[in-house]
Amino acid sequence: MPYAAGEITPNPGIERSRAIAAYRDYLERFPNSKEYSEVSRRLADLLLEEGLNAELAVFMSPSDAARAELEAERAYLEAAARYEELLFEAPNDQELLYQLSRAYEESGQSEKALGAISRLLAEPASQQQVLWSDTVFRQAELQFSLAQYPEASVSYASVIRLGPDIPTYRQSLYKLGWSQVKQEQYLDALSTFFLFIDTQLSSVHTYDQQLSQFTLADRQQLEEVMAGMGQCFGLTGGLERLKEMVTARQPVVYEVQLYQALAGWYERRERYTEAAETWLALVNLDPHAEQGPDFAISAIQVYQRAGFEAASLEAQRLFVELYGPGSQFWETRDPSEYRIAKEELKLDLVALANHEHGQFRSTGDRNHASNAETYYRNFLAWFNRWEDASQVRFQLAELLSETNRAEEAYAQYTVVAWSSDDEILAPEAAIAGIRLIETMIEQTSEVDATLWEKRAYGDSVRFVEYFPTHETAPVILARSGGHRLRGGEVEAVDKWVENLLAGPAATSDELGQVAFSLKAQAASLRGEHGSAALAYRDALRLAKPDDGRRHTLLLGQAQAFFARGQESAKAGEWGAAMNDFKEAARLSPETSLRAAAEFDLAAAHLSLERWEEAVRLLESHTIAYPEHELQPEVQRKLAFAYSRQGSLVLAADRYFDVGRSTNLQPALRREALANALRLYQLEGHLPRAIHAGEYYVDVFPLPAWQAIPVMRQLAELESLLDNEPRGREWLARIVSLDREAGDSMTVPVAAEASLELADYRRKKFNEIRLEIPLKSNLSRKISSMEKALSAYESAIDYGIPTVTSAAMYRMASMYDDLGRALLGSERPASLTEHELLEYESLLAAQAAPFAQQAMDIYRLNAQRAKDQPADPWVAKSREQLQVLTHASENHGASET
Repeated sequence: MPYAAGEITPNPGIERSRAIAAYRDYLERFPNSKEYSEVSRRLADLLLEEGLNAELAVFMSPSDAARAELEAERAYLEAAARYEELLFEAPNDQELLYQLSRAYEESGQSEKALGAISRLLAEPASQQQVLWSDTVFRQAELQFSLAQYPEASVSYASVIRLGPDIPTYRQSLYKLGWSQVKQEQYLDALSTFFLFIDTQLSSVHTYDQQLSQFTLADRQQLEEVMAGMGQCFGLTGGLERLKEMVTARQPVVYEVQLYQALAGWYERRERYTEAAETWLALVNLDPHAEQGPDFAISAIQVYQRAGFEAASLEAQRLFVELYGPGSQFWETRDPSEYRIAKEELKLDLVALANHEHGQFRSTGDRNHASNAETYYRNFLAWFNRWEDASQVRFQLAELLSETNRAEEAYAQYTVVAWSSDDEILAPEAAIAGIRLIETMIEQTSEVDATLWEKRAYGDSVRFVEYFPTHETAPVILARSGGHRLRGGEVEAVDKWVENLLAGPAATSDELGQVAFSLKAQAASLRGEHGSAALAYRDALRLAKPDDGRRHTLLLGQAQAFFARGQESAKAGEWGAAMNDFKEAARLSPETSLRAAAEFDLAAAHLSLERWEEAVRLLESHTIAYPEHELQPEVQRKLAFAYSRQGSLVLAADRYFDVGRSTNLQPALRREALANALRLYQLEGHLPRAIHAGEYYVDVFPLPAWQAIPVMRQLAELESLLDNEPRGREWLARIVSLDREAGDSMTVPVAAEASLELADYRRKKFNEIRLEIPLKSNLSRKISSMEKALSAYESAIDYGIPTVTSAAMYRMASMYDDLGRALLGSERPASLTEHELLEYESLLAAQAAPFAQQAMDIYRLNAQRAKDQPADPWVAKSREQLQVLTHASENHGASET
């Protein structure tokens, strides 16, 4: 039976699905009921609700997501269909249009949703302003999602004009700003973003105070807007634009955040200079603000990440000036509460001191020394108990010593030596103090010298007491002898050593060893390397097997033999040189010297053209010292020896290895790679030759005058391997490189390459046969000819005479070939004898202009004979011109 009007509204307790089923049943059974439209409308609303509920189930039960999504889609589509049906009867019903747009939007039909919204908004605005504004906002959201940013901007602006009481007002401001960003309307976006923030923040409280009251979502949205403003400022004038707009809007409680946003945007774009300048501008707003040190640190870190050492130092200098010891910042603050700032101050003081110290050492400018001293002393004033304070004090002592303030330097060395727990730095400071005393002894009066000598003796004794296991302890008292040797008093030291050996040293192995060592050093300084070797031998004789100084003595003896061998080599006395090199290699306790001696021994064999022995020594060197710095040079000489021995492939392999060595000068690497390519080619190893050449070009693409000849070889090698495409690639690279970085040396090669590339075009032209259908094949052939002619013209543009004449000859021959091809083209089989004669007459008329064009180019090329009498292409052009002229005359006579 029919439902009564009062019974059609389902009880709230009935499930939605049962209500929907009941509504559907009613509509099917009573299509003409007066309640039909109302029931249909309620059914559509329930279906829309059902779709939303199904979508919620997708998130609540992911395992059943596919079924839920399908149910949602069905519900939305049915709801939309019913709203559309109802709109036939009430096309201006704004609530129906609103619900229809929702159904389309939820089902992903954005365009239809926009259509429904447009229909709704086309109607006069109703009294339901919230509904109207919400519709416009949804229209804007759909337009934004479809990247219709201009339209979205208009829609968002419509909502905004309704005023801040509209629920979607703030979100419309937010999205309008981003719509403007998407359209690159950055200044408009800034104005919008300012308005967005100003609707949320007042000028009464600080930014942080107000931010703490925000929800997490609102805080994130505000941060996004700040980031967007940073982008807009960065793209519309940067820091200056920011200052201008902030000044115009004062007061701005979020000014600091705007600077931070701009700096962050610059950093993300790796525009480090602007980022650092923005941080520093933020510091300048209020250097004594709580976050001032943090902002300055950010600027320093940006410069350091970018590797801008000079700018980083200047920023560190500013940091020390603003936040260093005694600065105004600390007048009302406790430094212990600013751990990060203090850590940065430590680093900056050390970095600036080291920089100024280094500048003083390189320039001698005492202003740098004064600055370095100030930084060192400020560090020690604040961080004297820091674990690296001893290192800073040591560096201060070095600075004082370098500026001739010896007594002050000695005092600082003494503090480090006898007060520091650093097991390495303390003895080093003690030794430095002793050496400084020795210097002062030489520079002071006799009376003062006596005082300092006593101090030197006392410090030496104290050194042994404090550092008994230190390697310098056994010989510290002999430092004066070494110092005097370094001062050039070779004869005096030698005499002193002789006296020493005639005294107690004769019976003391310890003293005798030191004395003979000093004697050997003196002999070496005089260039008496043989005497030095003997003195070292005597010193070694007095050293025990486990004596740690044996290494130094053996090294000295080996160096003496090595030096004497080098002198013999310079004099061409190869036999003596080889003996000394062998002895140096045998004695040397250090790999470096032993490797050098064996290398020079091999070089001596090369000089005597003893290839097999040189190869043996160099191969042994390669195995024994694979990581030695001489290896690139060893490989060069080994490659040379292989080549002279006739082992060309081995030589090429070595040259290739040398070419890949990054420890060698570029010129030597180029030479080695060129040799490898040449030798591989000589031996017929073309793929390996190509590999060597390709490596050469990859590593050394410039200068062009060196790389292009290698490319030329690669093109030829590829041709030998019938790899024509790859050969053309190299020809094209020659042309490109010459255009970008060529000079007068590369032009001829590039011109030849351009000519060969044109020849390839000509080859393609020749391959096209004039067969039936003639018209299409002729069109193809002419198009191919035009490409080849253009390529030849490019070759002519280089202005190389031989290339020009060759290109012109080929261009003329192409016109001649085209004419001949026309005359010899395939004839249609269906022509009668009369039609055939007429067809051939037409072909002759078409071919004649090509023959004439060929004659004109041959004639033009032949005229170059006076300038290039020996050019074969000029001569060939003259010959072809005669042939064509003769043929033309005969043809004319036959026609007559």
